[in-house]
Amino acid sequence: GNTHRALPATGSICVAVAARVGGSVVERAVRKSDNPNSDLRLVHPSGKMLLAASVEQRPDGWYAASGTLYRTQRRLFEGFVYVPVSKVRGLAALQKSRESAAD
Repeated sequence: GNTHRALPATGSICVAVAARVGGSVVERAVRKSDNPNSDLRLVHPSGKMLLAASVEQRPDGWYAASGTLYRTQRRLFEGFVYVPVSKVRGLAALQKSRESAAD
């Protein structure tokens, strides 16, 4: 009952390409922008994706030159590093002096 984890990325790039193909169902459904080459924002159950696609119409049909997927907007880390007091020279003594000053 679960879809493969790669499906949202693969399908999303296909949606971005289809959004650039004139007359496609996706192109008709996409909110119009002043810039026809602007990124496409796609919301899915796990978050948001920014997508881009370079598509051109050639005499023999549509040609997708590239599709780009920007990562889901979510926090990956905070930037805190936890180090034991015993590993930082002089920190244990500083901590003890602060504790005794507070008493």
